[in-house]
Amino acid sequence: MKFTGARAHENETFKYYAYKGIMKLGDEPLGTDGKMMFELKTDIGAIRRVKRFWGCCGWTLTRYLNFYDPRTFYIVARCIH
Repeated sequence: MKFTGARAHENETFKYYAYKGIMKLGDEPLGTDGKMMFELKTDIGAIRRVKRFWGCCGWTLTRYLNFYDPRTFYIVARCIH
């Protein structure tokens, strides 16, 4: 698993979107099952949250600035076991 270790500035948070599966962003299944959105201060904290929720089997974690603009998404981690 690869992670960036990025950290937000004081009083700021990063926005994260995680989904089950390792499909390309935009190809994940529709609906609300197997997805989560949240805000945290660090990439490592976000990875820990996703691992605690889904374990280490087939998920993708992205960080974004504007949810409605796919160009602002950055893959933080992908667990493919």
